[in-house]
Amino acid sequence: MKDSKEQVVARTRLNEFGIGKLSFIPEPHEKYEGLVLTGEKEIPVGFGKKVDQTGVIISGSQRKNQLNILVKTNLETMPQVHSRPYVLRIQGRNLSGTFIIDFEEEKTIPLMVDLSVLDAGINVVTLFNEEQRPVAERLFFNYNGLPIAKAAKLSHKEVNDSLQLKLSFGDKRDRAMSISVLPTNSVSYSRNHNIVSHNLLQPYIRGAVENGGWYFEDITEAKKNELDNLLITQGWSSYDWQNIFNFDKNLQYNFEDHISLKVHVSKKDQKRKNLKYMIHASDINPLQVIDLPEGTPEFFFDGYLPTKDEQMIISRMQPDGDLLPAQVSIQFFPNSIPDFRPQVAALTPKFIKFNKQNTSLVPAFADVEQDAEELDEVLLTATIDKVTERERKLNQHSWGRVSVIREQDIRGYGTLGDYLRSKGVFVKEVGGTFTATSTGAGGGGIFTTGYGNDEGTPDDGANTGPQAPEDPMKFMAFYLDDNYMPDTSMFYGYSLTNVDRVEINKTGMGNGFIGARGSVKVYTNFKLRMGQALKRNRIQQLDVPLGYSEGKTFYTPTYENRHDKFFEEYGVIDWKPFVRTEDSDEISVVVEKPEVDFQMVIEGITADGDLIYDVQTVSVEE
Repeated sequence: MKDSKEQVVARTRLNEFGIGKLSFIPEPHEKYEGLVLTGEKEIPVGFGKKVDQTGVIISGSQRKNQLNILVKTNLETMPQVHSRPYVLRIQGRNLSGTFIIDFEEEKTIPLMVDLSVLDAGINVVTLFNEEQRPVAERLFFNYNGLPIAKAAKLSHKEVNDSLQLKLSFGDKRDRAMSISVLPTNSVSYSRNHNIVSHNLLQPYIRGAVENGGWYFEDITEAKKNELDNLLITQGWSSYDWQNIFNFDKNLQYNFEDHISLKVHVSKKDQKRKNLKYMIHASDINPLQVIDLPEGTPEFFFDGYLPTKDEQMIISRMQPDGDLLPAQVSIQFFPNSIPDFRPQVAALTPKFIKFNKQNTSLVPAFADVEQDAEELDEVLLTATIDKVTERERKLNQHSWGRVSVIREQDIRGYGTLGDYLRSKGVFVKEVGGTFTATSTGAGGGGIFTTGYGNDEGTPDDGANTGPQAPEDPMKFMAFYLDDNYMPDTSMFYGYSLTNVDRVEINKTGMGNGFIGARGSVKVYTNFKLRMGQALKRNRIQQLDVPLGYSEGKTFYTPTYENRHDKFFEEYGVIDWKPFVRTEDSDEISVVVEKPEVDFQMVIEGITADGDLIYDVQTVSVEE
């Protein structure tokens, strides 16, 4: 640091992140400039901070198990602070303490605080004047008693072509963690944060932290000082003391408990006595029964956990236990995620350049930047129909045409025969027999209608539709769950509620001799059990506007070479995203046997809030 006379007033050595600390007493009207010397180069750094002649500052240092705090002022400030009560407050995550500061005779007030009585992690030290206004603030990090759990022991043994890894933590607790198994020399895991720095440090830093995890690996006294310098440079408490002291107890918004529902009851149902609604169970949510007194216009339900694209199912319960559609309207809170993207001006497009061969195209773009208007961004969104997407995937590996049965198909057709007629298959259901013929495998003949009696005349109340010819050589082969059915009479009046999907192969290609005249493959809907088919018209289904994403399955990539340089630097041996222990002190995972030395990066949390972070290395020679 140099003054206007090019005199060096202070100097320091920067660490690998470009942070250092120097100390000098500035003159009120002097100008200072910083110079960074790197090799033979001098890089000027502006020093535009205004030097105040009066004020109070907080400094401090840690020595062994003591935090030494100095509250300092100068002679110019003493008349303003003399005999006025000041309060120094130390605030941690859970604990806080206050000290009375009185500038009667001394310009510097020392305090010594035992680190064992402070919270581990960040502690915010704030000095308040008699009007409860903060006049100085400083952040300190207490390394004592950090809530970090590590594995005490790692053992392993070979099981066929795999390796069983067992980690022991030394105490029985509930834990949830992820384990990344990577080559020891991997460079693909070089993140700026680990779980410890992201939770204990990042919330108190303005801007980004370069390699935040470094401050919590191989901790030394020098590294503690480096973190203290980082907090001086970028630290902030995030407290808005004005809002804290003028706290409005009337909260504008309720605290969210997952998804909350506001259910509006129809006027007709409000008149019912013993009104009950059933919210059906899902993969995550248990079944819920809501009892309402007569005249209730609406009710609230909290703690609902829907997954993405899930439908909520609700019914009204009758006194005899039977179910009917609820016929309610529901509001979901929250129902969308606010867009927090900052409004950033778009970059000016680069001028389009063409080579000599394309000079004829230049006039079309010559005035592209003149009188141009920048249009707003248009975001197109679409919802993929799950049934249609499923049909596409099934048809990729099928000789015939696969159709998944939908709700409207069951209501519109009712039986398998009527459904096949809608697909152009000639179906005949007579006297308990069931046959079908396809035009793709030969056709012609006389067509009669619907269900018929043995004389060929339609039965009363029968559905009408094309009927198959009598030529048995042209009947289609039927399969039930890929099993050939020589006797197709079981499909007579067969309810669509039992059917998940149908594959219709009119040409007979790929079927062999049995299905040469075409085939129909029927697949059972195993989700429906005895007595459950009628539930389709006993429920009300509602789309949930906002849901939680489901966990994705991780598949280890396939590598041609699992011991070359590329694999050692960028390869992945395995990843266990969700490993749990319940009242146990050890976990066991199985991975494919590595061919190179590897490391296990373990990150997670315990049931009582301690963070889990550990890196264990294993040599293949062991």
